[in-house]
Amino acid sequence: MEYKPDGTFKQIVLLTKQCTINDYPFDLSLKGGLLKITASNYESKTYLNTNEEEFQNALTNINRDIIGKLTDNILF
Repeated sequence: MEYKPDGTFKQIVLLTKQCTINDYPFDLSLKGGLLKITASNYESKTYLNTNEEEFQNALTNINRDIIGKLTDNILF
């Protein structure tokens, strides 16, 4: 995420398309402005399924921050 000098949200930049978590590869993408994590292979899929709740909680927190930054400057 990139911020302006005044601290307001500027843009989301995905710097990498893949990461490893505990030596399992995962693909990263932005879909509709939100972060999406996809297992890269069968072993990663198994690890993701085994730890689904932790992954979902982490992803929800990241996306909540993204949404918060996107809506910070919207005036109603």
